Amino acid sequence: MPPSGWALLQETIRAELELLPDRPTPSQILPPPKQAAASPFDNSTKSASSCTRVPDCSLARGELAPLNQTFCPILLFSKFPYWFISREFSERVADAFFNGGKFWERTWDLYYFWAPEAAKPLFFITELQAQLLINEINEKFKDTGLQVVLSASQRRESGLIIDFYEPHPHLRPRYLGRSHTRDENQNMTINAPSATFRPRHEAEVSPPDDNELEAFKEWYEEQAQKQKSKSKTLKAKKKEERIIIQKGCVKQLKRTQRYLGLRPKKPIQPLHDPALSSFTPAEREAAQAQWEIDTFIPPLNVLEPTPYDFENSVVFIAIDVEAWERNHKVITEVGVSTLDTMDLINVAPGKDGEEWRKKIRTRHIWIKENMHLRNQDFVHGCPERFEFGTSEQITMNEARREIAACFRPPYSSTTRPDSTIERNIIVVGHDPNQDIRYLASMGSNPLDNRANILEILDTATVYKTWKRETQSTSLGSILYNFGIVGWNLHNAGNDAHYTMEALVAMAVREATLHGTKALEQQRDLEKATKILEATTLAAVEAEERLEGWSSAGEDGGGGRGARRGGGPPRTRGFSQQQGSQRTDSEQMVKPGYMASTSQEQDWSGLNAAMTSPRPNERS
Repeated sequence: MPPSGWALLQETIRAELELLPDRPTPSQILPPPKQAAASPFDNSTKSASSCTRVPDCSLARGELAPLNQTFCPILLFSKFPYWFISREFSERVADAFFNGGKFWERTWDLYYFWAPEAAKPLFFITELQAQLLINEINEKFKDTGLQVVLSASQRRESGLIIDFYEPHPHLRPRYLGRSHTRDENQNMTINAPSATFRPRHEAEVSPPDDNELEAFKEWYEEQAQKQKSKSKTLKAKKKEERIIIQKGCVKQLKRTQRYLGLRPKKPIQPLHDPALSSFTPAEREAAQAQWEIDTFIPPLNVLEPTPYDFENSVVFIAIDVEAWERNHKVITEVGVSTLDTMDLINVAPGKDGEEWRKKIRTRHIWIKENMHLRNQDFVHGCPERFEFGTSEQITMNEARREIAACFRPPYSSTTRPDSTIERNIIVVGHDPNQDIRYLASMGSNPLDNRANILEILDTATVYKTWKRETQSTSLGSILYNFGIVGWNLHNAGNDAHYTMEALVAMAVREATLHGTKALEQQRDLEKATKILEATTLAAVEAEERLEGWSSAGEDGGGGRGARRGGGPPRTRGFSQQQGSQRTDSEQMVKPGYMASTSQEQDWSGLNAAMTSPRPNERS
């Protein structure tokens, strides 16, 4: 018979948990049902229109969830696009249903669960409500080819769906309430009932026995391992994708330099040349050594014309579009800058390509119908301050024709105005995807039916690659780093012109430093600076986290003695005591903070996995 009294019962359960073996024998484990109940996910192809209404819930706060109820961790589900949808669609799905608070503004029935000795509860929604949202995603994106269908094994192996098989009331979730906003959700979760709370009409029961606790511990560890495995797999996949992207960006920078005649196209390395398969290993190594000597690229002399060919004889065309800040469907300005590599032949680039940058031609189109609209709340617009010529104040229909003409011979050329030769085009922009979408909304998509467009260059990506950084840099900051004064940015013509200048400057600067000690020293200095900044930030954050636990010599104001060794107070574990209010120690545990005690080690894995925010999510 278990001892009576909350304190004694608490210590007894803690002692029993400490004595539990790491891997119990099969005879100690209560087997789960062989077949799970029918899952709402099995109907994942059902249209959203048939099941978007959230069913009513008859449970009251603190009442036990039905035994056959299946659950989805709400924090995990809030990151659903990034964990379960391919990169191609994840951001679009997130923007439509998750970002900007959309996820939390849905109707959710929340359930809470206190694991033994946990510092705070876990929170769930039902599998049915999760499926309602997935149905809406499938309905909205049905014309794009995206259909989210997860098998029963995928749902459970990933930890997206959890079955609480254990029938004991202490080992099952309880109803918290219905939320409709982020604030409601936060308020409800912060003020969730304590682990000891029971509705008045619920009969008292004895604590779980050894077998029940052992079976639950085994199940709980399995759930934690699923979360850890999922996290490790995603981290490995993310790292692999990042490496692939980084390698692609490095190649893009090198291609840019080849287009500008700053780098030759290297022949295939002998070690990878199938034509040399008959060579002995020694012969292949000798050929490789000679290849490295022959293909060494010396630093560029900016006072002489480039010694290499301008690959593919391209025309660079930079674009920038300004939309009205109150309605992004309203286009106010378009800037188009052109740099023809034929104009660079026999021209020395000069420091950071300053002589080549003089060859840039720029047009600024100011849409007549929208000239009365000016951006001033979020950015300081200056459509009347075009720095590189005279603005063209034309109608929307005229703008479409002029923009299209910029992508056809003679490509805004004044030196070869009669040229009809079609050239290869490189589209340039600073984060150009949005600009291309704006042009498409005008009916002037530059990518339509143009086989001569070789690729799209993003100066933000090229600069990030060259500097080996993880975050993009603003156009103004890039210009500053090259000593270029960016006058009146957020004028579409000026932005297009400066974007082209930035591309030329970084390509030439890298070529002048290529293979030199100066480049190595620069990168070593930048690396050391980043490490110092990260270390300093981590120290500040750690100090801020610890400030809340500092007693500063106070006696605590309570009748009980302080815990030896300091640190956050322990919270209640399981007990049969009733009550709806948290203890002082429970209230002291900060939201989002997972206390770590020796008694919690067996249970902390899943708690951490389900409560840790995923990086990179827009709120």
